[in-house]
Amino acid sequence: MIKLKSLFSKMLFSIILVILILTVLVNLMTTQVILKDSVGNSFKMMNLISADVSAAFAEYYTVQDEASFKEELLAKAKNYDVDIIIKDRFGTDFVNAGGGSNLSGYLDKFESEMESMREETRNGRGSTYSYYENSFYYTPLLISADPLIMDGNNVGSIFIMQRLNGYETMLKNIYLRFGIAAVLSLLIALAFIYFTCIRVERPLKDINEVAKKLSKGNFRERVQIDEAGDSAVTELAVTFNDMAQELEKYETTRSSFVANVSHELRSPLTSVHGFIQGMLDGTIPEEDRQQYLEIVLHETERMTALIGDLMELAKAESGQFPLNLTAYDINEQIRTCIINYLGAIEEKRLNMSVDLPDVPTMVVADSDRIMQVITNLVDNAVKFADEDGLLKIWTYISDGKVYVNILNTGTVISEQDIPYIFDRFFKADKSHNRKKPGTGIGLSLVKTIINRHGEQVFVNSDKQNGTVFTFTLALAS
Repeated sequence: MIKLKSLFSKMLFSIILVILILTVLVNLMTTQVILKDSVGNSFKMMNLISADVSAAFAEYYTVQDEASFKEELLAKAKNYDVDIIIKDRFGTDFVNAGGGSNLSGYLDKFESEMESMREETRNGRGSTYSYYENSFYYTPLLISADPLIMDGNNVGSIFIMQRLNGYETMLKNIYLRFGIAAVLSLLIALAFIYFTCIRVERPLKDINEVAKKLSKGNFRERVQIDEAGDSAVTELAVTFNDMAQELEKYETTRSSFVANVSHELRSPLTSVHGFIQGMLDGTIPEEDRQQYLEIVLHETERMTALIGDLMELAKAESGQFPLNLTAYDINEQIRTCIINYLGAIEEKRLNMSVDLPDVPTMVVADSDRIMQVITNLVDNAVKFADEDGLLKIWTYISDGKVYVNILNTGTVISEQDIPYIFDRFFKADKSHNRKKPGTGIGLSLVKTIINRHGEQVFVNSDKQNGTVFTFTLALAS
């Protein structure tokens, strides 16, 4: 049973409607063309018959053989399946030769039209009249009138009447063939639609089933891809699988984020709670309270920084992140950031290498946001560099852009982690190492800021060369 709301039924009814409309339109146009040609050819033939009748009348007028003349007209009428009527100049019938179509019944019906036509012939002009019977085929009845001239005198009128019976038969055959063609087209279309719908609906049902499982949290489900299937549906299935993969990745990073944030918040809160409780109940001596208060202050500052990063990320992802673009010297901004980190750099005894041009390198960007980018990248470089390692910062210009590079030796980002390093909540270090704190928010902010500028940021990391983060900015014109 065909479901009325199924893809198959909708396509089937659409094709049936299109075939019916096309069949009707083609039949109508064909009818008009055939009718026009048939009527035109018939009137030409009637003119020739009138000429023959006029010549026969001239012969009769000479020999005065009325019987032979009427017999000849009757033969012509039957041969051409027409009625031939000759009226004298007073409108009286002289000859009425019927050709077998029984058209005499129309004489009274068209009396006024024929009288008007006779008036035209008295003035030496021929005329025609077409009548279409109210039937399915609108079979035409044609009348032509020509003046009967004898020795230069207008002595009467020649009327030729014909009903195009062959036209009706021809249309019946054409309609029959069009009907057969329409039925065959419908059957072919039915088979085509059926197999097309199977190829389309089956993967769509698979996508629907997988979507239901995804909605219940099963993010590992995927749609089976039929490479030989419909290209549009195959592309949809590939896109759907990409979406499912992104959802799975998001769920994984979200879970990791929750674990990281829970740990980052729980640990300092536990410490703060314990230290305050110890000071209140006297477990911590008076002389040690200053030391523990400094620890409490440090932990609250770290939680404040974490919450600040979370708010920045939420603001960036919600689109509430306006840019104040100005032209400024990126090299001077990098130098300022390096100065802010000199204490941390000296503490880890890092070897510094800074290669910045002496002349200003003017870029168009939001200075405050780019400062966040540089600060995050330098902070990461210092944080993950080994003791006595290398910290290198340099810029270069290519294709109208400045490339800012920040390199450190030490901890290497694994090849499988590089594609996800800029994802929100992602941490390459899966352990909760408190010596290298972080929630994976900083690099996500970096990518968001750079992307909002319409630029790129990428990373390369290996044991031989270290880890280098690079981002681009547009040069000021």
